[in-house]
Amino acid sequence: MAAAPALAETPPCPPDPPQLRLTVTDPEPVFSHALTIDGLHRETGLPRSATLHHLGLTTSRVEWQSEIETRYRSTEGVCARPATVSLELAQTEHVVRVAREIPKGSCLWREVSAHERRHVAVNRRSLRQAAAQAKAAAERWGARAEGAARRWTRPWPACSRGCAKR
Repeated sequence: MAAAPALAETPPCPPDPPQLRLTVTDPEPVFSHALTIDGLHRETGLPRSATLHHLGLTTSRVEWQSEIETRYRSTEGVCARPATVSLELAQTEHVVRVAREIPKGSCLWREVSAHERRHVAVNRRSLRQAAAQAKAAAERWGARAEGAARRWTRPWPACSRGCAKR
């Protein structure tokens, strides 16, 4: 049985932890008065009910993107670590809708708008909490993430007799 090929030592990885960049984009919500009560209900996708009426509706969509730049050391092998970890969380849609039947500026319109603004506050708080959790997770991962490979110092025994291309 042939001996396994000798392996060179793995080079030490670059020691510094990665730089973390976090961007949170949270623009002001857009207010709309275009849909009727029935239109708002259709937007929810919920079944009709005698007790459920939507006078207002707030929708939100958050998207995220990540990017990792690496640094490496290569001598008798290679060792790579993240140099920069960039995270972006963006509220790409934030719409507050008040039913068209409710006159703008009326007492009911102000109450429905105030209620929907509370949903906006929850969405914004949730975005900030998600950003903090993503940042903490990226910091934990970045502190321990590395990839290393050793270079072979001599060919595999089967190839020492000449390897044919297939």
